[in-house]
Amino acid sequence: MRSHNVARRSASVLLWQLFSVAEVAQTFGPSAQTAGSLRDFRTKMQNSMRDTIDLNCDVGELSWEHDAQLLTLVSSCNVSCGAHAGDLASITCTLREAVRLGVAIGAHPSYPDRKNFGRQSMPMSHDQLLNTVLEQCDLLRGIVRSLGGQLQHIKPHGALYHDLAQQPALAEAILCGVSQAFPKCAIYGPAGSG
Repeated sequence: MRSHNVARRSASVLLWQLFSVAEVAQTFGPSAQTAGSLRDFRTKMQNSMRDTIDLNCDVGELSWEHDAQLLTLVSSCNVSCGAHAGDLASITCTLREAVRLGVAIGAHPSYPDRKNFGRQSMPMSHDQLLNTVLEQCDLLRGIVRSLGGQLQHIKPHGALYHDLAQQPALAEAILCGVSQAFPKCAIYGPAGSG
């Protein structure tokens, strides 16, 4: 709990540094602990500062209760698609909270490897891997849409993230297929890998 309070204080300091006290007070009002206030403030931040830092985290992997706390501190999240962690119920709860708070949602596909949390490469053909990644992302997109949200980005998880950065042929096969199936989604990768 202590680390959560430190993170909340750090985020508060950052928000106070980005906007004057008057702007924060005007946006939040005297009792600004509602999701609507947070959503309004997040929208104001996005509209007034085009070059900002995106605070991003991975969620949908453990407990949605913890995710709910994290989501109040970030501007975007990468939600497990169930292949490396999470289950349909907890992923849906996490997505519902992200939509409610106005957090940008991304799919977090992985090798189908729950035993190793998606952290080990798996021998799969490019076509097999593309199919599993597309199935994972499509499942998440369907849930997000049913909750009134929109899938904003895709960030591969674990070993898949690193394999795509280090294997150009694999990256080309997977990323071309993903960008065709999800043309409006940004694809996240390590700096310098593009």
